Amino acid sequence: MPRRTVIEAKVVGAEKRAVPRKHYVYVIHVTWSDGSVNVIYRRYSAFFDFQVKLLMKYPEEAGSKNPQQRSIPFIPGKKLLGRSQTRDVAAKRQKPLNDYCSSLVRLPTKISESKEVIEFFTPTLEDINPPKEKDSGSGDKSDIEEITGPIQSETYIVLADYKKGAKNEVSLKEGEQVEVLEKGDNGWWFISVHDAQGWAPGTFMQRDDGKDEEDLIIGNCKLFEFLLFIVFTNLKK
Repeated sequence: MPRRTVIEAKVVGAEKRAVPRKHYVYVIHVTWSDGSVNVIYRRYSAFFDFQVKLLMKYPEEAGSKNPQQRSIPFIPGKKLLGRSQTRDVAAKRQKPLNDYCSSLVRLPTKISESKEVIEFFTPTLEDINPPKEKDSGSGDKSDIEEITGPIQSETYIVLADYKKGAKNEVSLKEGEQVEVLEKGDNGWWFISVHDAQGWAPGTFMQRDDGKDEEDLIIGNCKLFEFLLFIVFTNLKK
């Protein structure tokens, strides 16, 4: 049986989620070569990581040798959000992300039918069973919610220098302010600093307002993990 491929991918909207934390996901309708249609949900950070994989695997198509010969489309980009409402950013990114998906599936089969593209558009368990919000008693809702309600990024202070180890990471300098856009369960946070966005270890940052996110015991555990991270990094050098 031939492997199915993506025929069309449309970003049709964005949904606000509150599980595990407030964020937006883009709603994508994916049409496959076998005639099936799936609805998937992807955060901007997922697009970002996916794009980095493509650029690393296909340097020639990424324009590393000749920018004029680049064929991999650009994603809407590295923009410092500050404390602006990210609902506005989500709305502005929807059309460029749709254009990105449309261009991507029209690329030569070397890329459009690659493992990376197939995996990105393949539904996950969370796509099949999206996290359910608590019933607010406001009546029926459409499948795709209007982008409303502010979600603010959080300002953190960098505790120590960190040099990025991968293209989808960002380097940190002690004392600088960063905006945390997403906190991964693995301890890595998606942040915006200066004119760049990417992942960095959350243990290198603390809240700008001085408030503790957890109680003292958990805070001490985070400090311990931070020290272990520094020791482990030095041992690898």
